[in-house]
Amino acid sequence: MIDNEWSGAADDAQSTDAAQTETDQSPVSSRTDRSETTDRRGENGDARHEWGGPAVDAHGPTEPVESPGSGPMGRLAATGIGVGCMLLAAFVFYVFPASSWLLFAGSALGGGIAGYLRGSNTKESALTGGLAGGIVAIPALLAGGLFLYISGSVLIGDASADGVDVGFALVVAVFFLIAAALSVLLAAIGGAIGAMVTDRPAPK
Repeated sequence: MIDNEWSGAADDAQSTDAAQTETDQSPVSSRTDRSETTDRRGENGDARHEWGGPAVDAHGPTEPVESPGSGPMGRLAATGIGVGCMLLAAFVFYVFPASSWLLFAGSALGGGIAGYLRGSNTKESALTGGLAGGIVAIPALLAGGLFLYISGSVLIGDASADGVDVGFALVVAVFFLIAAALSVLLAAIGGAIGAMVTDRPAPK
C-alpha cells in the first residue's frame, strides 16, 4: 500500500514537471510563429513589388514610386520640342502656301506642347512656350529689322532712294515685326493652356 502511494506521488510529480515544461516552451513557440509569419509577409511583399504591385513589409505598404518620364521635362528640352513643331508647321506652309493659318496655329500648338511637357506651373509653361515662339520668330525679327533699317536710312538721307520704295519697305518691316510678336504671344498662350491640361507635376 505504501508502494502504491509512493508510485502515485511520483506520477503526479512527473505530470507537474511536464506541464511546467510545456508552459515554459509556449512563449518561444509563439515568438517563432510570429517570426515565420512576418518573414512570409515580407517575402509576399517583395514578390508583389517585383511583379509591379505595391511593396508590403512588416510595417505596412510603402508609397508607390513614380514611373520614369512622368515628371516635368526640362525647359530647354520642352522648348526644343515646341520649336520642332513650329518648324514643321512652317514647312507645311512652304509646301502649301494656301495654308497660311498654319503659321499661327503652329505657334500655338508648338507652345502648347512645350507647356504640356514642362508641367502644371502656368507661369513656367507660358514662359517655355513663349521662348519657343521667340526662337522661331528670330528670322521674322531679322527681316523686319532689315527692312526698317533700309527705309530709315533712305528717309534720313544716309542712303540713295533710287529703286527703293520707302512705303513698301515700311509695310514689309511692320508685317514681319507683327508676325514675330504674334508668334511669341500665341506660343505663350499655348504654353499656358498646355499647363492646364497636363498630367505632369509642376517643376521644382
